[in-house]
Amino acid sequence: MSPVRTDTVRQALLADLDKLRDPQGYLRAGWPRYHTLFGRDSLISAWQTLRVDSSIARSTLQVLASYQGRRVDPVAEEEPGKILHEHRFDSASRAELPSWVFPYYGSVDSTPLFLVVAGAESRGVADDVESWRGLSRRMPFMAFSMTILLLSLAGIPPLGGFFSKFILFSSAVSAMRYNPWYLALAVSGVLNSALSLYYYARVIWYMYILEPEAGASHMQAPRSISASVLVSVGVVILASFVMFFLVDYLTRAAVVFFS
Repeated sequence: MSPVRTDTVRQALLADLDKLRDPQGYLRAGWPRYHTLFGRDSLISAWQTLRVDSSIARSTLQVLASYQGRRVDPVAEEEPGKILHEHRFDSASRAELPSWVFPYYGSVDSTPLFLVVAGAESRGVADDVESWRGLSRRMPFMAFSMTILLLSLAGIPPLGGFFSKFILFSSAVSAMRYNPWYLALAVSGVLNSALSLYYYARVIWYMYILEPEAGASHMQAPRSISASVLVSVGVVILASFVMFFLVDYLTRAAVVFFS
């Protein structure tokens, strides 16, 4: 059996990226399912492909900025300055979630991720995990912010992501009497969180444990981005305390949604 050439694998991966690429330049969340714009998924993909194609990050930031929240809408969970969670453009995909309003802004981490990716893109921090070696020495605040956001994404308590996942998964289990497939949803969500934690922990290891690459210099993000990231990370942390008092109410609401 002949060995697989590196350039062959690279071309296959680039072809897969093209399947996800929207004409506006951002990467959709999936294919064929979830073939649309997601705040969290598109931003993480943009961050991971900075070295491959930095235009993806720029396009993602521009598109998400064009849908940035401008008003207070409790139904869509829209607030001024908030970055969307999901947008569905065609009537067929919207029909899958008839009670939702699009763009939908119900995400605790899309907005701070937007700011972190904007900071990384403006300073040319690449997606290759090797380039994140020792980031805590070069951009300590951005490394700290990324760590908080990654742990929240993985659902580590007591951050906001933990409560959102807990409410979703426990409500899905409680709603099994309406549809047994909700149990499969909860199990797949837990497994996905466990797998993502492995990847996020590796990124944190590179940022804090390993030494920077030779020749890497200290960098400073623009003050406006640093201030915005600080506010967003604070919201993620404070959300855990707010949700602690609302967890019963939110769980009952989620069960009603599933039923």
